[in-house]
Amino acid sequence: MEKSKNIQNRGSADNGCIGNFLHIIVITALIFYTFYAVIADGRITIQNFWGELSKCILLASINDIFTFIGALAFILFGIVGMYEFAYTNGLRRILPPFYLKFREERDERTAKAMMKTYYEQDINFIQQYEAERANRILQALGLKEKQFYHIQYELVRARVMPEGTEKEMKEKLEQLIYQKDFIVDQSEIPIDKRCYPDVNYFINLYTALYDSQLCTNVGNIFAAFIALSINNSRKSLADIDYIVVPYGSNLLLGLEVGKKLEKPVVVIQEQPRIINDQSWDGNYEPKPGYKNRIIIIHDVLVTGKRIYESIKKLPPDTYTVEGLYCLIKYNHAKFHPKEDLENNSINNIHCLIKTDEDTLKEVFQEKG
Repeated sequence: MEKSKNIQNRGSADNGCIGNFLHIIVITALIFYTFYAVIADGRITIQNFWGELSKCILLASINDIFTFIGALAFILFGIVGMYEFAYTNGLRRILPPFYLKFREERDERTAKAMMKTYYEQDINFIQQYEAERANRILQALGLKEKQFYHIQYELVRARVMPEGTEKEMKEKLEQLIYQKDFIVDQSEIPIDKRCYPDVNYFINLYTALYDSQLCTNVGNIFAAFIALSINNSRKSLADIDYIVVPYGSNLLLGLEVGKKLEKPVVVIQEQPRIINDQSWDGNYEPKPGYKNRIIIIHDVLVTGKRIYESIKKLPPDTYTVEGLYCLIKYNHAKFHPKEDLENNSINNIHCLIKTDEDTLKEVFQEKG
């Protein structure tokens, strides 16, 4: 392929040289003919062409010289005008490559100059209202300015960390999500009013990933982790047909990972929304005589119940589960998700980081 590309580039360069050469010949011929017509004025014979031409040049009057300069200017301006017309109207095939390159470079310089002028004129306006706009955004998010700058610092620090190995991915993910603003403290809430009665601290990734930049960063790490895990298991990502997101899982994360891995995403719904026997969103296509190879992705694994309940909502005998990939595994003495998942034919379970209540409590208090 590289050889073919080199040949193609060499062919383009050769065509460019030929185009330049042809245009230069035409322009030179026009100039010479004009010079001959004005200076020689029919006084040259073929027998002694160069001698008589040199004699005409020496005897040329001021009127002849100015007439030639005027004719030369007329020709050059006419040629440039035709080139400009062709460039403006998209007729670039008839342009000489040297002029096309000159025009594109000039347009680039003009654009840079315009942008520079624009920012120099508007920088005061931008600076004047930057603080006001930032404060409005912070008020909408319910954040104080100190919290905002703390999160901003952690995000910048996490972005520059490498993510080539699983250990590096884990460290970078922890830097991104172990923030006080993403951890919910339920210790002061009565148990009967909690949605999660068995834990005092849990990590709320669903709300956190409404931040588009954070969602992109976490999605990049998770997609890289999935690709690495599939590769390490000696399977191919190309063989995966669908990514399945369980009901109640993180839809934003699922869509981001699907975009990174370039795979269609199927989102399971707890109840059918349109067709009575279809409890999913997305274009899931059962194929006769073929089982779709799917992977399940989930944000925080606690009990595993909604995962195996979700997968049963797909048409039976139309799929095989190639693996379950979770961003976080929440260790809790009361729950044994691995055992329950394997009992429901979901094996090959991968979790990037593991956490527990004590860890989240420590992060919450340390960064408070």
